[in-house]
Amino acid sequence: MIRSKFLSIGLLLITLVFLGCENRNSEISTANKDNLPRVYSTAKWPVFSTLEELIAQSDLIVVAKAVKQKPGRLVPDMSSTVGLPTTNTSLFVVALLKGDVKIKSTIIVEQTGGIYVQTNRKKQLEEPIPELPAEAGETPEGYAQRLKDHEEEKQNFEETVWLELKEDPLFMVGEEDLLFLDWIPELNVYQFIPQGRYQIEANKLVALSSEDSVSKYLNAKALDGAFKEIKAVVDSK
Repeated sequence: MIRSKFLSIGLLLITLVFLGCENRNSEISTANKDNLPRVYSTAKWPVFSTLEELIAQSDLIVVAKAVKQKPGRLVPDMSSTVGLPTTNTSLFVVALLKGDVKIKSTIIVEQTGGIYVQTNRKKQLEEPIPELPAEAGETPEGYAQRLKDHEEEKQNFEETVWLELKEDPLFMVGEEDLLFLDWIPELNVYQFIPQGRYQIEANKLVALSSEDSVSKYLNAKALDGAFKEIKAVVDSK
């Protein structure tokens, strides 16, 4: 069993919402990625009450820059016979606040998302088979066969989409983040929760979530100030 203080990447998916296609700056080698329907899912995540708790539970705290990506493992999923996709992002460590990695080294972070083959099981839950009225002059046998064909079509439903989590969109190559990470030795990767990711824009932190007290506290905070505060907590332990 894969154990994480934060989560297991096999998350409980709650909703799938079709949002259409959009382009992103990613180096994942999937030629048709930008032509796929884009689907966002949402998941349940653990939340820490204080910054001190988040720091204490993190194995690694870094400022890092996304440099490249590749498809990761497939996780068993009730909505797909293929599995839930993950993406592994290589990040260049710019600054270290907690942990054993070296500055200018590269770490691998796993996220849920990527090319997703959605099959009939999820589709049937979302879109029940509609009633088909008999057509004029149609025999009972013909109508029965048409219903059977329609049922088989729904059973064989399969759609390939680009999946990301609403609370945790995949990294874009070139972006820089402050990350609170959990090491998963069984997979040789790091993972995180949305509360542990802050994009850096104009030397300020941008929280992905605004629902919890820690994200609200760090959002729009100057990077230097946040760095000093986090380092002080780490050094006090």
